[in-house]
Amino acid sequence: MSMNLNRARSVLTSLSWVFCAVGLEVFLASSLACCFLSGCGSEKPMDSSIVEKQSNNYDYTHTDEAVENIIKELERKTEPSVVPEDENPSPTPAPSQSPESVSINPSPTPEEAPGPASSPAPSLLPPLPPSPKNYLVLVATNFKTDDDWALFAVFKNKNDFDNKLPTKGGETQIRQGKAIVVFSEIPWGVYGVSFFHDKNQNYILDLNFLGIPKEGFGFSNNAMGTFGPPDFEDISFEFKTAKKIIEMKTRHF
Repeated sequence: MSMNLNRARSVLTSLSWVFCAVGLEVFLASSLACCFLSGCGSEKPMDSSIVEKQSNNYDYTHTDEAVENIIKELERKTEPSVVPEDENPSPTPAPSQSPESVSINPSPTPEEAPGPASSPAPSLLPPLPPSPKNYLVLVATNFKTDDDWALFAVFKNKNDFDNKLPTKGGETQIRQGKAIVVFSEIPWGVYGVSFFHDKNQNYILDLNFLGIPKEGFGFSNNAMGTFGPPDFEDISFEFKTAKKIIEMKTRHF
């Protein structure tokens, strides 16, 4: 009898440890998920007015080639339009003059003689430098499916990141497990990026009843917080070149 009681106690002890471990795992997963989401804008949707929708049909097998094709397409869209000149312009008819209306101008007097043409005064302002044309390229990989869209958010400082106020937003279709967004003419500086797989295009990272994200997400520098969101310093990078590519990996719970 005592042996059976001891065995029963050991079984109950083992089960209790199992339940505690499972409960702790669920609690940690929920806590981590909720912390991570603070940088992804899960509590309120992203402002759709700042989101650039980019769609293309390029092959994403080679990322560099896809990026170059997207940049070329952007350059074509931003080129100024040229108004074509008329190949055969109709000559403007000269006004008809009657003999009575034709007069011969006498030679100008010395007072009326034209002097040398005066040259315009030189401008004292220095010429404006050409506007910088740069490209910030965001590449997210490791999506489980090519369905729907990926949504990116660009933050310019810690306050905006903590308060979910992105400077730029971009969404694009996922192809071959990748999503690529290109922003042009962004001022040079320090930025941070978050993104997620916006399957239903509601601009919010959807959660399950435990608070765990149902959609993949990630950050620049592939930063992840321990028991809280990654700091802006962890996701930040310096942008001061003509083209910078930020590659990120999608995380899934």
